[in-house]
Amino acid sequence: MIFPNAPFPVVATIFFYLFVLSCVVELVFAFLEKEKWRVLVKPTSMFFLGLMAIFATFKVDYILLYVAIFCGMIGDILLALKHHGDMPFVIGAVFFLAGHICYITRMMLFIPSGNLSWVWVLILCPIFYCVLLYPCKRMVGKWALVIPGTFYLSTLLSDIVAGVVLLANGHLSAIMVIIGGLSFFASDIYLSKTQFVKHDKREDFYIMATYLLGQVLIVMGILFI
Repeated sequence: MIFPNAPFPVVATIFFYLFVLSCVVELVFAFLEKEKWRVLVKPTSMFFLGLMAIFATFKVDYILLYVAIFCGMIGDILLALKHHGDMPFVIGAVFFLAGHICYITRMMLFIPSGNLSWVWVLILCPIFYCVLLYPCKRMVGKWALVIPGTFYLSTLLSDIVAGVVLLANGHLSAIMVIIGGLSFFASDIYLSKTQFVKHDKREDFYIMATYLLGQVLIVMGILFI
């Protein structure tokens, strides 16, 4: 049993394995470049992950985690249309941004009252923004996309900072959050490259493999705190 202390351990475990199964199916379609079938399967992974989180916790305290996961599901649906232009890409990024803000906020709520270590997230996010702004301009070119896109990537890196803060406060499962954040960041950098610079063969396979790994590690890291 993956979640022995969950309110609904059996149901949560079933949805976890459904998540794994849907990931495998999607990655097979992505590797074979069966785009139509991959797009149909794509939203199910985050849907099952969201249900897993709900039945593993079933607490109002975790509402931000649920929102983050289902924002990811909506973002997945929109990014499935990324070949139709920039707008689905941009709107999908907005939902992913909202999801990461929810992840970070939920993680910082684990920090005891009076402990100001969470301030590192606020300090480093604008520093990340300044560092990433020029590379993003070189890659994307359009300031209308560069400014919000850089903010999104800075927020994504803040997931990793939040994980480090939790780890420093003794939460060992935050290691999964850190690895997940790195994997998510790698996925989005490669996604941006394929969207704005050059498409690659089997690009969706590499994007989704790192993305799904990132999502599940962040979620599991939070659930086991």
